[in-house]
Amino acid sequence: MALEKSGLDLVAEGADKFNSDLAGATKSVNGFGGSLGGLPGMLGGVAAGVAGIAAVAGGAVVAGLGAAAAAGLGFNNSMEQATAKINAFTKDGAVTAEILEMVRERAAATPFAFEEMANSAAALIPVARAANVPLEKILETSEILAASNPAEGLEGAAFALKEAVSGDFTSIIERFNLPRQYINQLKEEGVPALEIVQRAMQEMGLDYDLVGNLAETAQGRMSTFKDTLTTLAGVATKPIFDAFSVGLGKVNEILGAASPRLEAAAAAIGTALAPAAAWLGEVMVDTANGFVFAVDATAAFLDLISADNIFEAIDAYSALSSLIGTDLATGISQVVFALQQDGILAALEVIAQYTLEWAASMATAFSEWVVEAVPPMIAELQNAGNALVQWAADQAPGWLASLQQLGTALGAWVAEALPQLVTALADARTALVQWVLDSLPEWAANLDKLRTAAIEWVANALPDLGTN
Repeated sequence: MALEKSGLDLVAEGADKFNSDLAGATKSVNGFGGSLGGLPGMLGGVAAGVAGIAAVAGGAVVAGLGAAAAAGLGFNNSMEQATAKINAFTKDGAVTAEILEMVRERAAATPFAFEEMANSAAALIPVARAANVPLEKILETSEILAASNPAEGLEGAAFALKEAVSGDFTSIIERFNLPRQYINQLKEEGVPALEIVQRAMQEMGLDYDLVGNLAETAQGRMSTFKDTLTTLAGVATKPIFDAFSVGLGKVNEILGAASPRLEAAAAAIGTALAPAAAWLGEVMVDTANGFVFAVDATAAFLDLISADNIFEAIDAYSALSSLIGTDLATGISQVVFALQQDGILAALEVIAQYTLEWAASMATAFSEWVVEAVPPMIAELQNAGNALVQWAADQAPGWLASLQQLGTALGAWVAEALPQLVTALADARTALVQWVLDSLPEWAANLDKLRTAAIEWVANALPDLGTN
């Protein structure tokens, strides 16, 4: 937009006029010094508040820059996906760029975000081909539908149109409340599917005025404003995103080349862990069996001590013998008999005797197991250690080569990305400065309005202050 004066000139003129008017207002206010005695304190509080706001704003700027960078990288990722989808149909980068430019212009004139509309365009290309209509025409239809039910949005509109063009109008009727009876009537008349949708929308009074009206609301303007900021963040971060994508591709190539060695290492780790996993499985099975055994043995023992006659005692003894063996069952039975006949001391004497016998037998069995099991275990450990050392020696050269390739690729990526990052930051700074210069006239006008409002407020407040 052409200006007769620069933004800085307008600000300077506005500031001079504001100072001049403020000086006149100050002269008038001096006559009411007694009544305005509390005003300096109030202004001091305002100044302190402004300082606090400035401190908070500083932190907010840092957080805002991080959020803007994240939004920009997310925008570029979404655009890359949409571009790939559109290019799959066009098979022509130039045509894809034209479609995205058309989408950008439509997004700027509607309450819909460019990113959302680009994804919708990618989804609607096959629908437009099936209906034999231009993509822009079916985009317009989807915008009207989305405006009529914002909860469904462009994504819901694209899905419903896709189904409608294939002959299924259920989704478009239920999502956007189009008249079912009228649609069925048009179907019987043989009207083409997309035309049925458009005529049903006209029947409901839905046209592009709805989209235009929503774009002029505060929410629509805010959506356009946020979309503009997101697009700017995307432009500023695109070199970083592209450099990262290229670097990631190189890293994937290195990992692909090293895949056989990495798979061999993973297989070796799996082989080494297999015995431990098998042992854990056996422990789990043994634990479950032990729990069942404990429950059965407890039940048999309770039956033994609660037997009312010799026959019940024999049955309980037999059940206990099948679980824990004849010797142990006999010992427990003798303890129970001694407890019932001679009391606790006799029972403890029997327990002590069997404990000593059991400890002696366990010691003998453990000694025999150690003599038989320890030498093979030592041999197994030695073999495993030797195999591990040999495997590490075989793998080390491959690992070193892979690390060297990765370091070289990362170094090249950093060297390539840094100039692009510097250029992107410089472009962002230039764009920011240009935006400030373009915005200065509006800011100057707003400051002038603020000055006028302040003077009017002082003029209206002075009589009340003088009276008080």
